Amino acid sequence: MQKGVDIDDHEILRLLTLAQVLGAKESRTLSDRLTSSEVFNLSHYLVEQDVVTNDEMDSVLIAARLIRNQMISDAQFAVAMYDQRCNVINMLDSLKRRGWL
Repeated sequence: MQKGVDIDDHEILRLLTLAQVLGAKESRTLSDRLTSSEVFNLSHYLVEQDVVTNDEMDSVLIAARLIRNQMISDAQFAVAMYDQRCNVINMLDSLKRRGWL
């Protein structure tokens, strides 16, 4: 899993909710946990709980950077992440093949 030091955990939650990996209720629960005083590593938690694979988490972290740099849109990320989760193609290859990157 990539080091996502510059990516806010709330952005990870937003993207996973956008990609329909997390439901709104799950996202709120995890967001509340992030804002508590408890030390909580969101990325590791999501991988350990089999919510996402390491490769999927890496894709989310890459996508967050691409979105922040206005290289792709939220909608393009959601489509490419769907492709990856269906084991069709990884997110970056999907973005490239669709001509979005």
